[in-house]
Amino acid sequence: MSPRARGPSAQAVSPLMLAGLIAALSAATGSARHKPEAPIASGAVVAALIWMILGPVWLVELGLLIDALRSGDLADVALALVVLATTTIVLFPWPIARSLLIPRGQVRLAWAVTRLSFWVWRRDVRGGALIAASWAATRRAQRGVELSSELITWIDRRMAAAPRGAVRWKLGGAGIIAAGLLAEARQDRTQTRRLLSSAAELAEPTRPRRAIALASEWLCAEAIERGAWREVEFLARTAPLETRTTKFLGSVAARLSRVAPVPSDLVLRWQWFAAPHRLATRELLLRALATPATAREASGEARRVRDPVVAEGPPLLVALSLHAQALGLAPSDLRRDEISRLARAWDAALADPSLDQRLAERGAALGAHASLQRPDQLSELVREDLLGLVRGAGLELGQLSEDSELLGRAARQLRGELLDGLEIATGALESRVDSKRELPALDEWAAFLALREQYAEAASLGGLGLRRLAFGTVHGPVCSLAVWLWNDRSERALANAMFRWLLAEAVVVDDAAAVRLQERNVDCGV
Repeated sequence: MSPRARGPSAQAVSPLMLAGLIAALSAATGSARHKPEAPIASGAVVAALIWMILGPVWLVELGLLIDALRSGDLADVALALVVLATTTIVLFPWPIARSLLIPRGQVRLAWAVTRLSFWVWRRDVRGGALIAASWAATRRAQRGVELSSELITWIDRRMAAAPRGAVRWKLGGAGIIAAGLLAEARQDRTQTRRLLSSAAELAEPTRPRRAIALASEWLCAEAIERGAWREVEFLARTAPLETRTTKFLGSVAARLSRVAPVPSDLVLRWQWFAAPHRLATRELLLRALATPATAREASGEARRVRDPVVAEGPPLLVALSLHAQALGLAPSDLRRDEISRLARAWDAALADPSLDQRLAERGAALGAHASLQRPDQLSELVREDLLGLVRGAGLELGQLSEDSELLGRAARQLRGELLDGLEIATGALESRVDSKRELPALDEWAAFLALREQYAEAASLGGLGLRRLAFGTVHGPVCSLAVWLWNDRSERALANAMFRWLLAEAVVVDDAAAVRLQERNVDCGV
């Protein structure tokens, strides 16, 4: 191909390419206006426009590159490669970031290229770019490369930056997931789980599907790393967005934990074949296939093995024997009757007239301090242990307190602690909202999640009665925070999620006034 023959083609292509690049860069650096009520996302419109302009250019340049390679004209090859590479980045930004930049820990490049991913991230391109940067930072840390404080600050600064122009919401599901991935890069696994699992609670227009799929897959993989197969099965079954990966991981977990319905070998093989990363997940497939495809049954023999063997002798010896057996089990495996039996044994031991003498004898034999030989000190230690077992097993205090005097005192103590903790937390929140002391949006969300965890513990341990008391404590401050976020701070995605949680809890505790109020708040949308 002669230079003259190429010249007109290049001249014809250049204006189109220039127009497409200008459109892409203008959209990438322009304001991110979130319009969840729009039937078509603005990002999709931009992506379609770019493809209409640069798609033909890319095809023409590909043909010109082939012609240049055939003719051996190195100058034309170089020019065609430059143009083709530029248009490829603009047309396929997310595949490039996902397969090349993120695995290599290229934080800044992943962020910049994903800013052009208008189709994949549609309504929240900025959030998608933050996810790419945080994900790349995580992969960088996993490869053993130390994350510099400058790089972390660079990501934090972009997370904290407000979108340009008027927006309906600033922090959405993508931003929360990006913060969770950055917490993983900082090796804060608890915060990562908390943030990634909470992103799906936001209204659908404010959480990109790609981000929710990523969060679900990460949560399943992290549970697999801990060997929590029942949790994996639950996460996959209740995932807000099912993917081929979560479907396969859920089937593997159901097979290994033998939770009905147990998938067959054929289903496992097909789901493994349909899911990506087959080489990485082949070991999971083989392990699942080696497990019988039958549901686990709680046989009478298995239950008899669990029944404690009670030592014969004085009440203190019986109580200590049961206590040791209870501590040897995982808290989640403890049953109500086992804890009740242990508590009644301690009731009998503490009421034994010869307890003082036996404690003195054991203390002398073990060389214990005199303060540890008193029955009241022993009662306090036992009560703390029982509270720990009850909390770990997630049992309701109201039922247990009827079985034992010691458990009754422990239940009253724990109720007081739970309510006191809630009142302190909600009081601090209410004071901060009243005085308009702002926190960054992500910190506001994290504070809400922490308060909700306190509330959930009180609700699960205290039963419906304590749940009603706890709801009366948290409803006002959380509602005030959500209204503040909605009216004054353009954080409508977070506010709407808080309103919907309050509405769900108001229905559970049967608070008609709160239900009516939160229905109106939820109807405001995002």
